[in-house]
Amino acid sequence: MKTTIKIILLIIICTLLINNAEGQNLIPNPSFEDTVSCPPGWTQIEFATGWINPNGYSPDYFNSCVPDTGCCNIFSVPNNSYGNQNARTGVAYGGIFMPITSGNSLREYVQIQLIDTLVTGVEYLVKFYVSLADSSEYSVNSLGAYLSNNAISSPSLNVFNVTPQVVNNGGVTPLTNKNIWYEISDTITAVGGEEYITIGNFEFDSVRDTTAVSGGIVSGESYYYIDDVSVETKPTSINEIDIDNILNVYPNPVNNMLNIKLNKTGEYSAQLFDMLGNIMSQKRMIKDGDSFSTDSYSNGMYFIRLSDENKILKTIKLIINQ
Repeated sequence: MKTTIKIILLIIICTLLINNAEGQNLIPNPSFEDTVSCPPGWTQIEFATGWINPNGYSPDYFNSCVPDTGCCNIFSVPNNSYGNQNARTGVAYGGIFMPITSGNSLREYVQIQLIDTLVTGVEYLVKFYVSLADSSEYSVNSLGAYLSNNAISSPSLNVFNVTPQVVNNGGVTPLTNKNIWYEISDTITAVGGEEYITIGNFEFDSVRDTTAVSGGIVSGESYYYIDDVSVETKPTSINEIDIDNILNVYPNPVNNMLNIKLNKTGEYSAQLFDMLGNIMSQKRMIKDGDSFSTDSYSNGMYFIRLSDENKILKTIKLIINQ
């Protein structure tokens, strides 16, 4: 009985996420604006609410609340120990350091827990922005984001041996300009249960893509500011209002025949499934719609789900009452 209740709650939660999460950023502090307090010095990413240091290295936090003394160990915005850069939005950002030395696989990362777990099969747009600090002698052109079900961590300072789902293509967009914010983004299809995002470089030195850049003052250094991190359901060409206009499911409650009417040309699939997630029946529809016979189903709550070729569009609670 307890297992059935858990499954029912999971289905209801997934339904709410599918219908309501589009456009919601699942990163709770995306531009590092929310603070525990002003960062007092090095290695203070945890002073940005929700952000953590997942390994033994020292990612930094920059905020305009820190006084610009014009001297040492400054973590202000825009002036700081690594150069001068305005926040892409707001007055704060994070920062990660990577020494560029042969055989040295030391890496800094930043990590945060999402507001909600990702839903199996749903497409998400993952995006973040980086800017190369003035102090850098090298760029690292393969910064990426790794989404995982659990927080990844390590007591060592070395590179995480995982494969990021989102990574910059350095051959197309080398991250060498110190004056701009680069967007790194891609669409992923969730395996399901992903709840943490970790940002940094995930390549060992032997394959890491780097470029020497001018103007750096710290030997062998690559340092990037990070801002505006987002994980959102991928926008579709049909929004919620459109779906309500083109989709008509009736009657509800239904006694023996459920009708689905479509008022727009296109290919859509419909699935009828029970409270345990079992697919009871499914149809492929073109324009006009179709019908489901419910004579053989027990009375109770079911769900009808409409999808196009790319994603789930809408899930409707259905009552069968013979």
